[in-house]
Amino acid sequence: MRKLIGEGQHIPWWYGIAYRSFDLDAKVAYPVPFHWLAKLHLHVCGHWRKFKNLGRNTRTQFEKEALKAYRQGLEAGLKVGAYGRK
Repeated sequence: MRKLIGEGQHIPWWYGIAYRSFDLDAKVAYPVPFHWLAKLHLHVCGHWRKFKNLGRNTRTQFEKEALKAYRQGLEAGLKVGAYGRK
């Protein structure tokens, strides 16, 4: 049912291009009623992958420690700068 169309090949009769596979360096074609379903599936999966991590805290431990060190340095600098201002 699925056909791979390489560079320079013709699309078979009654087939439509569903998507381009960069791993295989070819276009993937399905029969006309099914190539729309394949496009829809890829579209839905792409949006799911994009939005699935929006609610999660994505900072790594290294980033957390770097921010903590930055805050500590900023606070220490503010204390030293404010020492002679009283």
